[in-house]
Parts: sequence; structure tokens; C-alpha cells
Amino acid sequence: MTAVIPATTSFSQSSDGSSRPDEAELAAAALLSRYQGRTLDAFRYDLRAFFQWAADSGLEVLRATRPEIELYVRAMEERGLAATTIDRRLSTVCVYYRFAHIAMAASPPTRRSTSAVPSSVLPTPVASTARSSAHPSSRLSGATLRTPPWR
Repeated sequence: MTAVIPATTSFSQSSDGSSRPDEAELAAAALLSRYQGRTLDAFRYDLRAFFQWAADSGLEVLRATRPEIELYVRAMEERGLAATTIDRRLSTVCVYYRFAHIAMAASPPTRRSTSAVPSSVLPTPVASTARSSAHPSSRLSGATLRTPPWR
């Protein structure tokens, strides 16, 4: 299982047998470090559930595509989870991918990080005057972000 910074930190095993966090775990840890209290608890729980589902499905978290995220939603529906629970978990996953994308874009490019997240999964800048005043980020960058495909 890929751990998402539990109370007792444990990371996935690398090929050489040492315990080092992978890029997905580092992004999760960085995201979680921004929260506290109930929000931290909820995000940690939701990310653990997603990382566990991804591990059980043989999916690399940072390579997930929209259809795979939709499969996660269907799996939660099949388990009989309430719609509000599914919405909250999906929202957490969306926040995670947005954060992971920003964190990876800010770090120096490496062979591993430049291709870790497919562009089809990430929000992309769009030159749009129609929505520019509606989106809060448009005041900062002059561009509007498209909603990620899984929303």
C-alpha cells in the first residue's frame, strides 16, 4: 500500500529495498502540510482511500486519467457510499491533482517529473475573455484555467 503520511510515517519500498517516498507521496505530504484539524483529517482519510484503491487497481497515482478517476467513483458507488461522501472524496482527489501539478511545475524539471502527470488530466490555461472575470485566477495570470476533466 502507498501510505499518505499516516500518524506513523511509512513510505513505499523502492526497488533497492529502502523506504523512500515516491513523487505521489511527496505531493500528498506537501498538500497535507497546508491543513490542520478536521480538514487535515478528512483530506488524509480521503487520500489514503484513493491511494489504497489505486494500489489495489495497479494504478500509478500521478499517471491517472479521467476514465480511471471515474472508475474510482464507480467503485465507491458500488460500495454503497453516500453521494456526499463520494463528492467529498472526489473533491479531495481534484485538490490533490491540482496541487501536484503546481508543485511539479515549480520544481526543476527532471526526467521523472516532467512526464509524471499526463496533460489530459491537468487544468490548462485558456485565453478566454468570456470567463476571465468569472475565474479568480484570471486576475493573477490573465488566463483562465479549464476545469479538470474528472469534475
